[in-house]
Amino acid sequence: MTVKSPSYIYGLSDQEIAPSDVNQALKQVNDTFSQDMDGIMTATSTYVGGYASLIKAAREARYHNIISDLVKTNYGIQRIDADLGRATITYKGCNDGDFFMRYTTNSSTKAEPIVTHPFFAEGEDIPEDQEEFGEDDDAYGHRFGDEIITEPEGSAQALYESTGAGRVFKHFPKNADFDLRGIQQYLDFSFSLKVIMVSFAEKNFKHEVTKNPENGGWLYSVGTIADPPLDAVDMEIINDRTNAAGEKPTYSWLVTGVNHEVIGSAWRQEIDFTLSGYKGWNRLIYAKYDQSTADNVETTRYDSSNLS
Repeated sequence: MTVKSPSYIYGLSDQEIAPSDVNQALKQVNDTFSQDMDGIMTATSTYVGGYASLIKAAREARYHNIISDLVKTNYGIQRIDADLGRATITYKGCNDGDFFMRYTTNSSTKAEPIVTHPFFAEGEDIPEDQEEFGEDDDAYGHRFGDEIITEPEGSAQALYESTGAGRVFKHFPKNADFDLRGIQQYLDFSFSLKVIMVSFAEKNFKHEVTKNPENGGWLYSVGTIADPPLDAVDMEIINDRTNAAGEKPTYSWLVTGVNHEVIGSAWRQEIDFTLSGYKGWNRLIYAKYDQSTADNVETTRYDSSNLS
C-alpha cells in the first residue's frame, strides 16, 4: 500500500514544497465574499502550500487576487504537516469609486428648567375664574408663569423672589391650580442623528482627511453648526410642533462627534448630529460650518481675525 504525503493530497508535488518563487507552491482551496450593512466587503481566501514558503507569501500579500481594491487586514498560518501549511488571509475594503451612506435616528426627552418652557411667560391668558382644564380642553398654549399677587388665579400661578438681578422665579406653591405645585422642570423632546459614510481610501493605507464635507472630511466640523449630508429628518414637521408659541422656530443641527476608521481600503466615518432647541444653537457660542470657508473652520472657531 502506497501512502500519499499531505502535499500530494493537496495537489502539490514534493518539488513544489519550497520553491524560490513564493507565488508558487500555493493552491487556493477556498474563497468567500461578504458585504456588511455599511458597504464594506470582506474576502477570506484559504491557501495550502509549503509551510515556510506559505508564511513568506502570506506576509507579502497585499491585495486580493480577484478584487484588487481589497486590502489584506490579517492572516493566519496553520501547520498541517512537517512540510505543509494552510494560510487564511482576510481582505477588507470597497471598490474605488464606491460610496455608501446610511443613518440612524433617536428621539427621546431631556429635562429642562420650567422657566424655559415656551408658554411659561408667553401664550394665551388663562381665564381668572378657571382652576383646572378638563380632559377634552385644549390646555396647551396657555401662559402659566405669571406672578401670584395674592392667590393663584388664571395665569398667575408662580411665586417669585427678589434678588440683586431682579425678581426670579422660585416655585409653584402647594395651592397652585392646574396641578402645577412643585414643578421645577419639564421634559422637552431631544433628537439625535447618526450618519455613517463609507468611501474608498487609498490602498496604501494612507488617506488625507480633507476639510470638505463632500469628500467626507467631517472631522473639522465637530462643535459647529452644520446641516446633515442627507435629508433624513423632515424639519417642517419639527418646526410645526412649536409654532403655537407665537415664535417661528429656527431649529439647527450641531456636530457633536465624528469617528474616522480605515478598514482595509474603506474609509468609514460616523458623524453625530444633535438638534437644538426651538431657537437654534446660539450663534454667539457656536460657529457655523460653512463649506465655502471650510479650510478656516479649525482656526476661526477661536480667532475672530479670520472671520469675514
